[in-house]
Amino acid sequence: YETATFNTTTCQYDVTGTEPVQPDLILARSCTNQDLIINLDSLLPQGTTGGVWINVDNVGGFINGNSFNSIGIPLGVYRFSYFINNNLPCPLTYNLDMTVDNTCVIPCDPIVIQSESCNEAQFDTIDLNSLLPAGTPTSGTWTNDDNVGGLTGTIFNAWQVPVGIYTFTYTIVDVSCTRRYEIKMSVTDQCGPFACDNVIIYNAFTPNGDGTNEYFEIKNIEQECRPTNKVEIYNRWGILVYETINYDNNTRRFEGISEGRTTLEKSTELPTGTYFYIIQWTTTEGNTINKNGYLYLTR
Repeated sequence: YETATFNTTTCQYDVTGTEPVQPDLILARSCTNQDLIINLDSLLPQGTTGGVWINVDNVGGFINGNSFNSIGIPLGVYRFSYFINNNLPCPLTYNLDMTVDNTCVIPCDPIVIQSESCNEAQFDTIDLNSLLPAGTPTSGTWTNDDNVGGLTGTIFNAWQVPVGIYTFTYTIVDVSCTRRYEIKMSVTDQCGPFACDNVIIYNAFTPNGDGTNEYFEIKNIEQECRPTNKVEIYNRWGILVYETINYDNNTRRFEGISEGRTTLEKSTELPTGTYFYIIQWTTTEGNTINKNGYLYLTR
């Protein structure tokens, strides 16, 4: 900063001061395959306030004026500038270069699939492969996470297996990030009528118009042995974006369109991200079953 003082001896102005030094470039990275919001303010030097962020390259994923989510963003380096105009007489600018790549440092979030079997049905078996979403690559490998008995290859028989919830994981090694499907197998001793198939909840879908995996599938929930059901979907901020009764995977199904009572704008496509489901159904025996968990929507 420079100041000028009139010198009465020399009849000239004496100019003193130094030119301000602009801050060093800030470097950061994010992954195009990972649904993670980065608060850009957290990357600034501690105590830096009073400025505004500028999306120099006008890249997508810039939200709320100070955050960035790189999910689905093309690979590249993008510039964000933090401009402090009230730092007079010389404004300051912090430049941040965000590198978006596809080398996730952690595995992709697992897709959790709920299933159920009875330990009193000696000859009933479940092929774990049949529980995976249609089109799942066959190159993956299964692991018996809890080392529970009853698993032969991909065939599970719950006969005399202790009651509990057991995890079987199907892993697909990918260049960008390893995909995992976790089967949560609930073993029960309450077999009930065998005509009623288990409810299978697929907690990921891709409503992108390609005709595959276009809606949130809750397999077998519409069967007659479950007279009523109710499904609610919430976003990460707890706002109800979808609800219905008697979900049937046909005329009543969640396709990634906002339809909840408290939705700010109905009939609009919801963005890629993580949602939370609450599912409730009744049985012909008069019982009420509740299930909840995370739902991943990718376009």
